[in-house]
Amino acid sequence: MKEAVRAPDFLALLHQGLTALPFAVCAQTVTKLTAYLHLLGKWNRVHNLTAVRAPEEQVRLHLLDCLALHPHLNRRARYIADIGSGAGLPGIMLALCRPEATLFLVEANRKKCAFLREALRLLPLPNAHLVATRAERWQTPVAMDIIITRATGAIDPFLSLTAHLGAADTLWALMKAHDDESCTVPGFAISAVEKVHVPLLAAPRVLVKIKGKDSRS
Repeated sequence: MKEAVRAPDFLALLHQGLTALPFAVCAQTVTKLTAYLHLLGKWNRVHNLTAVRAPEEQVRLHLLDCLALHPHLNRRARYIADIGSGAGLPGIMLALCRPEATLFLVEANRKKCAFLREALRLLPLPNAHLVATRAERWQTPVAMDIIITRATGAIDPFLSLTAHLGAADTLWALMKAHDDESCTVPGFAISAVEKVHVPLLAAPRVLVKIKGKDSRS
């Protein structure tokens, strides 16, 4: 009789990936990441928040994928908007890494908003706030320092929908698998394309950074 194959230990995988990141993750954050994974698994069985079903794949393709963005973003940024946050990716991960910053999770889907409310309550994350509306309808009282998305949309529509949320020094950032797009929206230009190393993930990742053409940085 063949020995049963043990399912991958996704918590051990999480610890392995966190150790490989270029910054330290405290024990409290690890506890919150674990709680987030359990909550995501519970909700995903009913509401299909993400097509990635296996916990070990959620660790690699979601948690580590988003945490790897942290070193590529200005540490002094105070206000960050995660557009199309979905299950809080990357917004919740960035909120965990940056307790001094204020994160806005912009999401219009009702089921995903319900999950985000529960996640922010459970963890808890006092520096993260749900914005339950479409990005083009959101009128923020302050300009964002960083406007980021992990959605697969194109650069130009993303800028067109979110231009009113930023200012001259705002950074627009899109995480993508490949650098194969140009920016044609007047007043904006790609300032950098940075390779993002995600622990335990062989697939390529790049962060496309866009600034206003009048920005000094």
